[in-house]
Amino acid sequence: MPPPPSLPTAGLGRLRKIALIGAAESVDHAPFHDPTWEIWTHAVTSGRCKRIDRVFEMHPAHVWRDHEKPQWPNYLAWLKRCHYPIYMLEKHADIPSSVRYPRERILGEYRGLLSGRVVFTSQADFMFALALSEGVTHIGLFGIQYTTPIKDGERNEQLLGLHYWAGVAGGKGVSIVVPEGHPSFAHEIYGLETHSTSEKYLTRLAAEQAVQRKGGMDALAPATDGRLRKMPASVQADETRDEARARWGAMA
Repeated sequence: MPPPPSLPTAGLGRLRKIALIGAAESVDHAPFHDPTWEIWTHAVTSGRCKRIDRVFEMHPAHVWRDHEKPQWPNYLAWLKRCHYPIYMLEKHADIPSSVRYPRERILGEYRGLLSGRVVFTSQADFMFALALSEGVTHIGLFGIQYTTPIKDGERNEQLLGLHYWAGVAGGKGVSIVVPEGHPSFAHEIYGLETHSTSEKYLTRLAAEQAVQRKGGMDALAPATDGRLRKMPASVQADETRDEARARWGAMA
């Protein structure tokens, strides 16, 4: 029998794989040598890319015009001579390859997911949204982690945004590809794994109590005599419904 015909790996009705590139350590696992992947990168990470399809610089102009990047003092000059498409908030005449990001369309498309709210906490979120809007089957995250603290604090907001868009993509049937050990999704299964032993549960309980005490609240703890504990004073002070108090008293 003749061999089966070769089929294109990308195109309408086929796979479309887009690798989103950031500066964290997992960038070393990006599929630069696999031509079936498109490479979309943060502008400041372009120097680490073996090849590039699109660049993203989603900050207002004053950020990259008026303030030099310590790690890249000639950044503005690079933007002006870059020959890759650079997606930006606006088209700039002195940056010939700049492309205005279609934010009105993107914001309109995704505003309905959270009752009119939108979640754009990082450049990666804008990259995610555009890829989903154009149509994609696989999105890879390489160097995009948001787990390392930065000078102005933890990156919790950006990490939550990354999880949000990964969930949106998954809901659309898009496969999320991450290298082994990617820290943004290295979570134990709640209950099944997080509370799998008495020692692990007690450790979590102690951590929760420490947070509660720091916030001036009475620490919650399981009863030791088989009976429900009385409501902590901090809860009682906020309780205003007599029927809720009555139900609590009846249960105790």
